[in-house]
Amino acid sequence: MKKLVISVAASLVLIYGWNLEKVSFSSGISAEAKTSLPDFKEIAKKEAQKMYPLSQVLMTQKIWEQQKKGKLQKHYQLTLAEGQQNKQVIAVIHYDLNQKKVVFVQVHEMPLRPPNSFGHLL
Repeated sequence: MKKLVISVAASLVLIYGWNLEKVSFSSGISAEAKTSLPDFKEIAKKEAQKMYPLSQVLMTQKIWEQQKKGKLQKHYQLTLAEGQQNKQVIAVIHYDLNQKKVVFVQVHEMPLRPPNSFGHLL
């Protein structure tokens, strides 16, 4: 009987394949909490475009996030193109998890380093 169950299970896996999409991997945040959070990447883009209205966002990348005592802080690095110049901007978003609203957003411009600059090694 045991061999029959194993052979049936093995044949089903061979016929239908192992579909990992149906396997649930739970994370620390529940699905309800994930859906209630706003899109922080879009908030970072909007705030950067408020500061630089003539620029176009080329790339957005999350640097890190931190959660402490009901507050969430996320840092995003954005690359903006304004005419022929590129600018790098850091957007820091402070979000209150208890009130479920963005407290404030800071936008800082970073100096661009040319690619392959090894001046810091000299």
